[in-house]
Amino acid sequence: MRVKSSLREAHNTDTALPKHAAVRHILEGMGFAEGIHTAGQRAKADLEAAVEAYAPEFRKRHRRYNAVLGKKTYRPPSQVDLKFLMQYLEKPLADLYAAGWARQYDRKMAIAYLGIQLRDPG
Repeated sequence: MRVKSSLREAHNTDTALPKHAAVRHILEGMGFAEGIHTAGQRAKADLEAAVEAYAPEFRKRHRRYNAVLGKKTYRPPSQVDLKFLMQYLEKPLADLYAAGWARQYDRKMAIAYLGIQLRDPG
């Protein structure tokens, strides 16, 4: 029987844990304060402002996120906006949480509010 000697070693044994941390960090940077557990939807204008402030940090950590999430490209994106991050997180949200984006449209059929919706995994 082997006893885990450190917290770091315990974390390395669970391969999903770094993915959860990366997705949560990106969601928090996008403006979802509590990550996947954020209740309700956020206004698109507020999310765009949060993404604009978060973009330099995302570019700096892009290689690490790609390595953790199993994405193949390592070149930082030239433009980080809300649409890019929605597409970037589409598959990790579905794989890790059986979740997806919940969109609410305005009269002009443009996204007005955005949220995270848990889906039935079946």
